[in-house]
Amino acid sequence: MSDIDEYVTVTRAAAETGYSRVWVRTLAARDAVPSTRRARLVLVHLPSLAAYRERMDARRAKQEQPPAAPPQPQEPTDA
Repeated sequence: MSDIDEYVTVTRAAAETGYSRVWVRTLAARDAVPSTRRARLVLVHLPSLAAYRERMDARRAKQEQPPAAPPQPQEPTDA
C-alpha cells in the first residue's frame, strides 16, 4: 500500500478531480483505484485517481478527434 498520507476521503477526491462522490466510490469498489477503509470512511489514493482521470481524458480526446479527410483524387495529366 502507498503512503497513507496520499489517501484522501471520497469527498475530497471528488472535489479535486471533478468526479462525483458516487463515481469515486464506484471506482474504489471496482478496484480501479487503490482504496482502504478506516472505520466508516473510504479513503482513496489521490495520485492514482488523478492518473486515472488523465487516462480517461486522453482516451476521450482521442475519440473526439474528427476523422482525417479522404485524399482528393488526382486529375489526370496530359503529358
